[in-house]
Amino acid sequence: MFAPYKETVDELESHFQVNYLSHLYLTQALIGILEDSATEDCHARVINVSSIVHNVGSLSLHSIGKRCSHCWEYSPHAAYANSKLYITLSTWYLSELFRQENQRVTVNAVHPGIVNTDLYKHVHPSIKWFLNLLAHFTYLTPSEGADTILYLALSPDVERESGWYYDNCQKHKTCQLSFSEKDIKEMFTISTDIINSKISGRQTHPQVSLLIPTCTTKRSKSCLTVYSLSCDILKNEKLYR
Repeated sequence: MFAPYKETVDELESHFQVNYLSHLYLTQALIGILEDSATEDCHARVINVSSIVHNVGSLSLHSIGKRCSHCWEYSPHAAYANSKLYITLSTWYLSELFRQENQRVTVNAVHPGIVNTDLYKHVHPSIKWFLNLLAHFTYLTPSEGADTILYLALSPDVERESGWYYDNCQKHKTCQLSFSEKDIKEMFTISTDIINSKISGRQTHPQVSLLIPTCTTKRSKSCLTVYSLSCDILKNEKLYR
């Protein structure tokens, strides 16, 4: 969060790729498995960790995924907020695609709260001491920050709920209402095109598309651990450093 300008090995800005694009790719690559793991009574669930700061992000379609030519063009605060906005908007759009395809997969976004972690390690030392003090007395613990995520993952109360943004286990309308469906679809299309352009020619992971792929082989119902799968992709492909 708020990291200085840095590009990944794929020549993409780090907040954009690490926070947003890598998770979108992982989700799309797992859709077949998620659908096959779901039942009529127990849908598969995708939970995207967003942030309340998505509300101050901006959707500039011409600059999505573009490199910065000069350091003064870059704001780490804006980059972080924009990455969380992309997460929130893609959550809503994916939920619409799932509905259209009658797939048994739900997708929701969550603000975990302001959690006492290394979130502000890149903040200037002149104010970092104050934020550390504030964190000690007011921020949530990591366990508390996981509450809403676990609620979305496990609670029967949210079965089949999809396309929403949750904060403190409560459902909220998101800022996607401020954007047209056309712009959100274009953002999603641009993101998918970037993913495919970066993985073209690589044989270990499939390309993705706007069309939700169907699973061609039957698998037994699986318990998917997103973190371990993410780590496998990170280690094996080194796409999203």
